[in-house]
Amino acid sequence: MRVVAVVPARAGSKRVPGKNLRPLGGRPLLAWSVEDGLRSPAIQRVIVSTDSEEVAAAARSAGAEVPFLRPAALAGDRVSDTPVLAHVAQWLEDAEGYAPDVLVLLRPTTPLRGAGLIERCVARLEATGADSVRSVRHVNHWHPYWMLSVDAAGFAQPFLDGKTVDEYYQSQLLPPVYKHDGYCDVIRRANVPRDCPATATLAGFYGRRRAVEINEDPHFVNIDTEDELAYAEWVLARRARA
Repeated sequence: MRVVAVVPARAGSKRVPGKNLRPLGGRPLLAWSVEDGLRSPAIQRVIVSTDSEEVAAAARSAGAEVPFLRPAALAGDRVSDTPVLAHVAQWLEDAEGYAPDVLVLLRPTTPLRGAGLIERCVARLEATGADSVRSVRHVNHWHPYWMLSVDAAGFAQPFLDGKTVDEYYQSQLLPPVYKHDGYCDVIRRANVPRDCPATATLAGFYGRRRAVEINEDPHFVNIDTEDELAYAEWVLARRARA
C-alpha cells in the first residue's frame, strides 16, 4: 500500500503572519509535521504543498519533497483540504506515474503529535476497511449538553432540546463525546475526487465509512493565533521538564 503524507503549508496567514515558518522550539512550525511523517514507518513519502518558494526551501531543509508549487487558485484562505489533496494526488499520477493508495493529512498547525498516532490511524484504516480515519479527542468542558443558544429576546435556550446542565449537572453524568482534533487524517485515494475545482468543499471527502482513532494526548495544540503559538511553546517546555 502506497501511503503519502501531505503537509499543506501555504504562505498566507492573517492571524499569525508567516505562520508556517514561525519558530517553535527552534524549528519552523511546518518542520514538526514533516518530521512526524518522515519518522513514521507507515509513510513512504512526505510532500509539502505550498505556493511559496520560501516555505518550499524550509520544507526541503526539513526533509520533505516539494515537487511543485501549488497553483494560486488553491492558496486562498477559503480553499478546503479537498482540492489541495486532490491536486497532490493528481500531480503524482500525471507527472510521475505514481499512484498513492492512501493520503495522510498532517496539518502544520497541529505540530505536537504523540508518537505512534500516525501508525495507529493508518492501521485502523486497514483493519476496518473504512474510507477514512480521523484522530479525535474526548470533549470535557465543552460538552454539547452544556451548550446554549440565545434567542432574539436575549434569553438562553438549550442548544440541544431537552439536554441541559439542569439535568446533566455533573460531568460524570455526561455521555462520552468526541471532537476531531486535526492531528491526523487518513483518506483513501479512491475517495478523493478527480478534476477537483478550487471551490470544492469537504462534502463527501471523508466518505461514508468514517473510523476514528482516539488521541489521548492531554494537551490540545492547534495553532491559529499568537496565543496558541505561545501555548505550544509552554507545552514543549513542560515536556522538557517532565
